[in-house]
Amino acid sequence: MKKNTHTVLCVDDNIDTCELVRLMFEGDGYKVVTCQDGQEAIRLIRYENFDAVVLDYLMPEIDGMDVCRAIRTFNKNVPVVFFTASAREKDRVAILESGAQAFLVKPNDLNILTETVFRLVEQKESTINAG
Repeated sequence: MKKNTHTVLCVDDNIDTCELVRLMFEGDGYKVVTCQDGQEAIRLIRYENFDAVVLDYLMPEIDGMDVCRAIRTFNKNVPVVFFTASAREKDRVAILESGAQAFLVKPNDLNILTETVFRLVEQKESTINAG
């Protein structure tokens, strides 16, 4: 089996969520970097290479949608998956319009988080290799 060399950035103001996400992805062989605020996330994504971003919506200072919009100004290709407690339809629509590829609700969709990220990373790689 090929060793997974993908790196995921998890951005969530709740350190327990970051730790849970880290453990899940590391269990599947991913390297995981975590941070608890949007400003730090933007800095990390600007200067480091991530294969995917798992992003919370409701954070102090800069919310996840603004982080996603900022990411899209300098990186159009990295898959962004929102993993958030906000389940309102209007939030989902706005989040997807901000440039995210997926919207998952905590904690209900925890079991499909790694699958979703894996699928999006594979799609991105297929597109890059085909082009």
